[in-house]
Amino acid sequence: MLALKVKIKLNYQHNLLNHMLKQIFGGLVITAFILGAGVAIAQTALVASIDAPADGANLTVDQVTTFRASATGGQAPYAFGWNFGDSTNAAGDTFNKAFTSTGAKTVTLTVVDFAGTQVTDTITINVVDGEADPLTISNISVTDITKTSAVIHWTTNRAATSRVIYDTVSHPDISGASTPNYGYANSTGTSDTSPKVTEHAVSVTGLTADTQYYFRVISEE
Repeated sequence: MLALKVKIKLNYQHNLLNHMLKQIFGGLVITAFILGAGVAIAQTALVASIDAPADGANLTVDQVTTFRASATGGQAPYAFGWNFGDSTNAAGDTFNKAFTSTGAKTVTLTVVDFAGTQVTDTITINVVDGEADPLTISNISVTDITKTSAVIHWTTNRAATSRVIYDTVSHPDISGASTPNYGYANSTGTSDTSPKVTEHAVSVTGLTADTQYYFRVISEE
């Protein structure tokens, strides 16, 4: 009779605990383990995530890209496996990968937790020839003009350094010209190295009054 009373009490506590967990966690509760007479561990669903690169990212052939993954829920520790959609595979939550052919690639991440539960996440990336998103310069303008100085402004589509090369002689074609000044007689120092910027402003000083100057702006990542 004593054993029966204890059994009824534990069953009552078990049902009460399940009711409380449902009220607190709703549909997230997968399993509740009863420890002793009233301690429980709530386990959430295992979720796999490809954190980088972004879905739909454009990459170039032979561009080394870091693929990063994470997992939540389930039972740690986790095992990570990659299928890059080009007949290559890898293991680990981080892997550096370069594609050797163009086209759309479906990248699949598989995560297995300690309990053997397996889930996946998938992204599609586009691999193209050449630079997928080249650094570009736009909106070049000149302000604050004095007899001996001027400020040159421009915009880049990504953060980069700032430099201006200039001369009293025009250089319409710099194909084949050698670095760093590409045939121009003068150059400012390189600025905006840390941090790099997208909105550039470089002051050119020491100019000669009543003299025409030609310039180019240079930005590097």
